[in-house]
Amino acid sequence: MILVLSAFEKEISRIIASVSRKKEIVSSGRTFLCGLWEGHEIMIGCTGVGRNAARQVCHALLEEYRPDFFIYIGTAGSLNPGLEPGDMVAAGRIVCCGETLPELGSDSRLKEAALSYGGEEKIIEGTVLTCDT
Repeated sequence: MILVLSAFEKEISRIIASVSRKKEIVSSGRTFLCGLWEGHEIMIGCTGVGRNAARQVCHALLEEYRPDFFIYIGTAGSLNPGLEPGDMVAAGRIVCCGETLPELGSDSRLKEAALSYGGEEKIIEGTVLTCDT
């Protein structure tokens, strides 16, 4: 199963629209959608805003459902002037408020699949910086 989470529904609305055999479940006080997406079982939903909300929901879902893959989709600004809205960064490294978190490195299979995707979106490998203000 693929677990896809984001802070806001707008960030995952295109995926939600293409999920078939939809069924809603409630976990961690939030509603998630389960179904099939491009032939794969998927669970998709929102964590809410902020690191603490994301941490709480992600931890609970990862423990309870043990997905094969976990993808967190987020809206972010960029320090790379070559990136445009809709482009994707496949995380090779994740930095949180100046602290490198090697245990949150990306799955090499998933990163390579993202980088080889033949869609219209530009996809690059890079560092993802996250922090709460």
